[in-house]
Amino acid sequence: MKTASLTIGLVTLASLFGCTVGPDYQRPALDRVLQGSFSARGTTDRDIPAQVDIATWWEALEDDELTAVVARSLTESIRLEQALERIIEARSRRGIENAQRLPTLDGQGSYSRLSTGEDGVGLQGAPPGEELDVYSAGVVAGWEIDLWGRVRRLVEAADADIEFAIEDYRAVRVALAGDVA
Repeated sequence: MKTASLTIGLVTLASLFGCTVGPDYQRPALDRVLQGSFSARGTTDRDIPAQVDIATWWEALEDDELTAVVARSLTESIRLEQALERIIEARSRRGIENAQRLPTLDGQGSYSRLSTGEDGVGLQGAPPGEELDVYSAGVVAGWEIDLWGRVRRLVEAADADIEFAIEDYRAVRVALAGDVA
């Protein structure tokens, strides 16, 4: 009997803690992966000019008129505003996913006025010809324990969506400046 209960306990423990959703997300180290495949042959670090900040690459041309036109286009661009809204949307989705970790509490209430007719037959409840006030209230509380990491993975995916939206904003900004220039 002891071995059966011990076996059941071990199986239950293994099923509870052995079923994870997957490994933690790790950002790939692209510098290491791409190091050999995208380097120019025969160049050294001193041969490559200092990098220009890609967010403001047009300023390296030292043209005041171009800088003014690009700056105006960046402040008045609908595409850039849409990309910014996608960042806000991704952050909102993360908040929704993260809220699933919290306990929930629902409440409801109702009121109704009932009347039994003069000719009504009531075997249970109010006698005929009576008016009743009926009140009802209820509360439901719940909390999902994130035992297998479902909510944690959803939050991690939402974090990745935020990073993607931010990089998309930067790409739209650079592409818009390139189109204007």
